[in-house]
Amino acid sequence: LDRIVALCDEYGVPVVEDETYAEFVGSSHADLLDDHANLFVIRSFSKVHGLAGLRAGAVLSQAQNIEALRRVLNPFNVNRAAVAASLAVMQRPDHCTRHVQTITEARTQFVAELNALGLATGPATANFVVVELGARCAELTAKLAAEGVLIRNRTGTHPRLHGWCRVAIGTPAQMWRALQALKKHLLPAPALQALVWDVDGVLVDVQRSYRTAIVDTAQFFLRQAGLHEAANQVTPGLVEAYKRRGGLNNDWDCTLAICHELGVPVAHSAVVADFQARYWGSNGHDGLIAGEPFLMPAALLQAAREHVQMGVVTGRPRQEALWTLERAGVLSLLGPLVAMEDAPGKPAPDGILRVLAKLQVAPAQAAYLGDSVDDMRAAKAAGCLALGVLPPGPDGAPDWLSGLAQRLYDAGADAVFADAKEALAWAKATK
Repeated sequence: LDRIVALCDEYGVPVVEDETYAEFVGSSHADLLDDHANLFVIRSFSKVHGLAGLRAGAVLSQAQNIEALRRVLNPFNVNRAAVAASLAVMQRPDHCTRHVQTITEARTQFVAELNALGLATGPATANFVVVELGARCAELTAKLAAEGVLIRNRTGTHPRLHGWCRVAIGTPAQMWRALQALKKHLLPAPALQALVWDVDGVLVDVQRSYRTAIVDTAQFFLRQAGLHEAANQVTPGLVEAYKRRGGLNNDWDCTLAICHELGVPVAHSAVVADFQARYWGSNGHDGLIAGEPFLMPAALLQAAREHVQMGVVTGRPRQEALWTLERAGVLSLLGPLVAMEDAPGKPAPDGILRVLAKLQVAPAQAAYLGDSVDDMRAAKAAGCLALGVLPPGPDGAPDWLSGLAQRLYDAGADAVFADAKEALAWAKATK
């Protein structure tokens, strides 16, 4: 404040103060305008109002200065959409206040977590914070970018920012995801005694098997009832939307829910029979199950056994789980198996706890690897580490931008990985 007043009083030239982040700082020098005719305070609507793409802002100064500026401004210097949006946000100061409060609280928590990791941070006076990552700054920003977490490497932009990155502050959930991604790459994995595996989407690609059976079965019953338009709504995307809800880890239940909500009160037994005819086949394992690709090389599981015990908890019927793992040549490597018939389905933790009891490993020394929100909730309820795994996307690559990673973190994931192989490599890091 003293320096700004001195500039205004001593030099007699226009002084422009940029208050783009005033609301986040919690103070403004606009009250100096009455006594300093050469002071101009500029505000941006980009940050606090979220109108970055509209290029709108404001200049505050004494009336004669504003009038002089108007004489030389391009008459169309702000477009009509920006004007409408700017007027709208100024009529909702309550929204602005809540937004600033949310960002400030998320920033405070994020900075505290970073400092607890031993990372230095710059002044927390804006809707971003700078973080010192040192020699790994470029590497870490690239790794996080590959996961859809975009932070900005500031090395080379200023002599004092070598090895620093800039992290914009978003919602608490977004900051949690960014924090967990940093932890995954910065910290060694905890020493684990057991890894418990889910099957579908983790060890086995089920896009063209289980998911296809859900779509085909639901469409069959809807068309049988004459609901052809509703049947056309049943797509892999719709199935994914149902799975996101949680509580539909069982594919029969998911199929039944789709049928009922789209207008067909079909019986559970009928859904199971039709589904199994498609998935398991008429003569036993000659249906869609026979074409499922296995995602984890047996050699990697064999090597993992040298460091940790392993087990399997799956929502599959035992017969299907045993046949699939035996076909892949890994059944003997994976230890005890808990299937649909053996324990309540996820998100209940019973299956995980049963496997850990057989392995005689405490939950705190184990991790469960799964690809759904129910998997993560089950792991946290069991008291073990929850490791999220992204199933392969339509092109075979992990889809970090689909929103699944965020949902897994929201459900309690301690870390999320591109695939099971990456998760396994991380879990063995300290061995």
